[in-house]
Amino acid sequence: RSSEYAVTCQPETRHKILHDISMWADDPTGPRICWLSGRAGTGKTTIAHTIADKYDSEGRLAATFFLWRSTGDRDEIRKVVPTIAFQIAEKSHLAKEGMERALLKESSLSERLSQFSRLDYQLSKLLIHVPDCSVGLSLVIIDGLDESVSPEKVEDLVKKLSQMSLPFCFLLVSRPEDYIKSALADVWNCGDILLRLTVEESRDDVQHIIVTGFLSIWQRQIEAEGRRIWPMEQDITALVEKSQGLMVYAALAMRYICDRRGDPKKRLKDVLSGHDVLDILYNQVIKAAKEYDYFDIIMGSLLYLQYPLSITNLSSFLLSTEEPYESLNIENIYSALNGCHSVLIIQENSQPITFHHASLQDFLTNEKRSKDLFYAPMTYHAQLMICSLEEIMAAFSSGTNPSEYALIAWHHHACCFLSAANTNNHIPGGLEHKAVDLIQNIDLEWVKSWLTKALFWVGYHT
Repeated sequence: RSSEYAVTCQPETRHKILHDISMWADDPTGPRICWLSGRAGTGKTTIAHTIADKYDSEGRLAATFFLWRSTGDRDEIRKVVPTIAFQIAEKSHLAKEGMERALLKESSLSERLSQFSRLDYQLSKLLIHVPDCSVGLSLVIIDGLDESVSPEKVEDLVKKLSQMSLPFCFLLVSRPEDYIKSALADVWNCGDILLRLTVEESRDDVQHIIVTGFLSIWQRQIEAEGRRIWPMEQDITALVEKSQGLMVYAALAMRYICDRRGDPKKRLKDVLSGHDVLDILYNQVIKAAKEYDYFDIIMGSLLYLQYPLSITNLSSFLLSTEEPYESLNIENIYSALNGCHSVLIIQENSQPITFHHASLQDFLTNEKRSKDLFYAPMTYHAQLMICSLEEIMAAFSSGTNPSEYALIAWHHHACCFLSAANTNNHIPGGLEHKAVDLIQNIDLEWVKSWLTKALFWVGYHT
């Protein structure tokens, strides 16, 4: 979590919900499952990170799994139980030995491998046989269930967790999706199995975030003028009202307003002039960001990459001899994203570029909401497929190795491109002929070479 910009609740915020979760987790006779739900932007993940930090520092956190569709490798339910089991085994030798004994009961390795993808097998072999509260470990947190690509598998996991007797309590965090409610239907009113908590909008917590955000501005004013000048109390009240209690709105608004790259007074005025809470704020941020060269190419790529890339890897992947891609060096990518620090997490060259909140991706990939700011999937999947194929073919011709991303992701982008193209009457100018020319070079030998190198990257070289 520490490597993924894991934000925790600010001091003096979220007291009640944090207290309620702690009371549940501290009660060894209480319900085994707590479902924490809330709509997008209410701060569910921040609360989950805060609880994880608290129980980790106390030596009671057994494991965490934060599903996140932006990563491309943590949106599948099949990875949840093995990852949780691995974390528990690392913390407890007793737990590790219990898992090993359960797995070795199978008659052969092939039998174990054939069964391992089944969720009930994973749970029965990896978690049921863990000694109760092994070395004090008691809490497992699974956040972002609604981020999974397979709702039916989420439903299966939640249902099995509620039905099986496991030696841990589980904090499940998600939006209030119907399929998760359905999975809990059998235990919905069973207070000894399920505790339901809801993250409500909080005006007081939003005001705390906004006031805290303005402290640096007030401090500079006091040092220069001897008093606070701006913003006025009515500005803060208006901003709190505008947030409608959404924590993500308050956090995003303060990053945007207080970013020294812009005029804070003008930005506050722009934010307050909007009507639709998140959409109008995203409109303002993205329209301003579009003034930077190459922004659309970079943002479109970030939205549809199979998994996040660092600026270094993104530049290497997109860079080509054709305009405008010949200009996408590291410096120009940094420059292109200069207006997006309030919505993107942009760290050092080697760290992946990620979104502060999934709601921005939802906005920019929904044409009804984003209108002229919409990034069409067909266009960008086509371009990412072409970049991948060009890199692979150039590497094959020169006897070198293409990048991991190109090898693994070209097929993903090809499938997404064709799926999106099927719903449209045309392919963006120039992309059709380029794609056809590249695909015509694919033959059986090419496929064999690609599979050999791709399998190397995904782990068969170990």
